[in-house]
Amino acid sequence: MLLQEFIDRCAAQLRSDNPNAVRARQYLEQERGLRPETIQGAALGYCDWDQAGPDGEPNYKLFQGKFVVPIRAEFGEPVAIAARSPNKAEKGWYNSSADTGFTKGDHFFLLDKARRSIFEANKAYLFEGYMDGIVVRQEGLPNAVALMGTALGLRHIGLLRRYCEEVCLCFDTDPNYAGQAAEAKSVLRLASAGYKRLSRIHLPSGVDPDEYIVANGPQALVALEKPVTDDDIEAYQDFLKWYKQQMGNR
Repeated sequence: MLLQEFIDRCAAQLRSDNPNAVRARQYLEQERGLRPETIQGAALGYCDWDQAGPDGEPNYKLFQGKFVVPIRAEFGEPVAIAARSPNKAEKGWYNSSADTGFTKGDHFFLLDKARRSIFEANKAYLFEGYMDGIVVRQEGLPNAVALMGTALGLRHIGLLRRYCEEVCLCFDTDPNYAGQAAEAKSVLRLASAGYKRLSRIHLPSGVDPDEYIVANGPQALVALEKPVTDDDIEAYQDFLKWYKQQMGNR
């Protein structure tokens, strides 16, 4: 089964009366705040069959019992799938990178949908996770993309340069400082690449961007945006030195 066929089949499964698919829909709508039109527009699906792909195709057996998120390249070609269980006890995302050769560092999640809005606004909002990207776009930030939980790399920066001169980062604020470290590294890399117009949004610890925007709306989220100054750049450098020491002491 080819990747697009799998995506289509999962999307149809999610719309079905299958009890497991109904529970997956309820999870997406009631716990993650997605509207039915958003689920359909993002082609989200549910995998409720056990199939290992033949040689050269993704091993779909890994996605049994999980809702499926299609990942597309810059111009809309499907390149991979991510999946997660609607069961809260099962954390973490699975993806088909081992089978398709897909590399997260070569792509932004939702760039295919957001690139026109990014170009028109000359600005991109950058988030970490799949659900962050889907929900914030649903709630009114069409120029939002997500890193899929990976580090911002040179390929990412090259993609951004095609569309905008300004980037706002909104990463998770983690008790272990992982999100803060990701933000610091990303800002320094963007600044080194010549980006002069950078900003960031800091949320309370433990509050994800998708949760915040559903509860408070896009204007409240954007109101938290602050420009990155030269003093901030120095502070990021000092923070990363401290963070590296802390990680080395563990």
